[in-house]
Amino acid sequence: MRQILWIPFDYDRVKYTPKPEWVLSRHALFHEFTMRSLLNQTRDDFTIALLCGQRHRALTESLAWHSRVRLVHDEGRALLSEIVAIGNDFAGFTRLDSDDLMASDAIEWIDGLCEKMKDPAKVAAFVCNRNLYWDRVNRCIGRHHRLNQPPPFVTRIYPQSVLADYDAWRAKMFLGHGMQTKRALNPTPIGENVYCIVKHGTNTSRVRRDEDHPTCPLQRLVALKKSNKLISIDPVEIAEMLKPYGISRELAMQAPSVKFHGGEFIESEKGER
Repeated sequence: MRQILWIPFDYDRVKYTPKPEWVLSRHALFHEFTMRSLLNQTRDDFTIALLCGQRHRALTESLAWHSRVRLVHDEGRALLSEIVAIGNDFAGFTRLDSDDLMASDAIEWIDGLCEKMKDPAKVAAFVCNRNLYWDRVNRCIGRHHRLNQPPPFVTRIYPQSVLADYDAWRAKMFLGHGMQTKRALNPTPIGENVYCIVKHGTNTSRVRRDEDHPTCPLQRLVALKKSNKLISIDPVEIAEMLKPYGISRELAMQAPSVKFHGGEFIESEKGER
């Protein structure tokens, strides 16, 4: 089955529309973390599609990207046409943030599950809501188990009947950061530690809401301890736990090279509609 990683980058309809400085910062983070984990996969027959907006198109196209990366500025229209032309009966689209990590066997595991769940009559979906949480600011690692609120790591399996109709696909596709239609599809919760969320100090979600993870690094560490989600603060243990995600020991022990909190990178809260 054709597998596509659908990665929102500076897409205009996300909650926050970033400034050019954020684009440059996130480009560096993507290659330093996310791309490492993708190159570390046990399979390499998948598409890395970066969902980009029009506002900074000249900038994103001028940046140096890994040859595996495909910039998508048309909300997936050309990519979908290509999938249909090849004649794929099904395609799996997996959403991943542009600063998070995947375990080395994630694509292999996702593809196996897609084959079991595919249905020619409807769009099937599953979600991974028990994952790791790497806090580079506090140099700790913990559990990120969102059992009541769906996390962003959703895979959708589209049959040919939907793939052949762009409008139908788009209506069921997650384009924005918030993935407005994920609850409507009622994805099946499954998997553990398939993903690792990276908190590095410029996570855009921190600008407006910090109910789960307070803005202050020390407060966040205290909150993790109280919630029993903290696994380790030992650098050696953390480095070992991050190995399956393509992170070297040296990188695992490095301090963040960016200042904490990325509010200065945000241009607007609502973005373009």
